[in-house]
Amino acid sequence: MAALGEDAAVTDAHRAAMLSARPDLVGVPLTLHANGWDCLAIAAGRVLFKFPHHRHAAARLRREH
Repeated sequence: MAALGEDAAVTDAHRAAMLSARPDLVGVPLTLHANGWDCLAIAAGRVLFKFPHHRHAAARLRREH
């Protein structure tokens, strides 16, 4: 997995959401883990954030443990 570049799918809104949930991750390199049909997955260190692309994916993410 490569570190994210300027042209990656990660937006300022994604970054803000991640840092809102985990302010301790400021400055941690982000890695695009997956950008699939259902969600965008971004690794920040050893923490994985998933952002759903549609409402059905959001419902499935809520059931993940």
